[in-house]
Amino acid sequence: QRSIIRQNALTNARELIGKTLVTGEGFNPETVAASVIALAREFEAYTAGDIERRIAEGIEEEFSVD
Repeated sequence: QRSIIRQNALTNARELIGKTLVTGEGFNPETVAASVIALAREFEAYTAGDIERRIAEGIEEEFSVD
């Protein structure tokens, strides 16, 4: 399940950056790859519900009694 989410996130990030990228002088493939991976991680976290889970865990910690 998670690998499918990651694969879709990577594909979507690559497509988005590919459509907005201007290639030419100063084009750095390593920088582009790092940007694609960073964006894919954000897509993955959103799609898998990680963001909401972290928020919920933060709320639980804030209101827990030790």
